[in-house]
Amino acid sequence: MKNRSLEELIKYIQQNIEIGIYTPLNKVESQIIREHYKNQFELKFVLPHSNYNGNILDLNTNIKIANGYERIIIGDYGIYLEINSDQIEFNNIYIKQNQGWRVNSEKFKSVKYYWYEVAKNSAKIYYQIGLVKYADYKIGYYYVSPDEVRLDNGYFG
Repeated sequence: MKNRSLEELIKYIQQNIEIGIYTPLNKVESQIIREHYKNQFELKFVLPHSNYNGNILDLNTNIKIANGYERIIIGDYGIYLEINSDQIEFNNIYIKQNQGWRVNSEKFKSVKYYWYEVAKNSAKIYYQIGLVKYADYKIGYYYVSPDEVRLDNGYFG
């Protein structure tokens, strides 16, 4: 099978995200898209790659999501900040409306994450409950895109 171009990969990934399918890419395509994300990230953001301790705020609502992140993850479907349970602001995040079905693990064994938010149409916050092949996510950690948040020092968004 011929590998897709970067433009084809971007379109494929955007379509998958819209329908909620996160199929891993082959090794070559994964390297291509991750290098693209890394280059875009470095052009857009100036951040520590790990162990940031400041506030992370939802870009649209300014509500605090977390106090810091552990590391930046680059996977087949984008770049995410990894937040541990000691850093997350539990009083400010809620299971997204109509996503409560994910919590019923007996019925939905294929679910890999719970979907949280701080308000309607706010940042998508993942709580990882299963391993995936398309990113180096850890079970028991929270993930949020840097495009959907800002730091209290003004970075992001």
